[in-house]
Amino acid sequence: MNDQMLNQIINQYIKENLSPTQEQRNYVSEKYEELRGFLSNNCFQVGSYARFTATDPVHDLDVIHNVLDASAQEDPSFIVEAIFALLE
Repeated sequence: MNDQMLNQIINQYIKENLSPTQEQRNYVSEKYEELRGFLSNNCFQVGSYARFTATDPVHDLDVIHNVLDASAQEDPSFIVEAIFALLE
């Protein structure tokens, strides 16, 4: 068995047994789109889900939200509170 065949077998096993299901991917996509709406499309995915290395079941979706207010470096609590209120 050559390396290419072994890689295909491993990738197929991961896809069938370890990767998020289609239902989970649909749910995460739906929630991400909702979040983008709340954040005026000013965010992007990072982490295992974005790199296609998330495992089943999906526990989280890491997102970065760009903050252009330089004063947030001094006291980020008002940004956190504003996002919390927006999502609530």
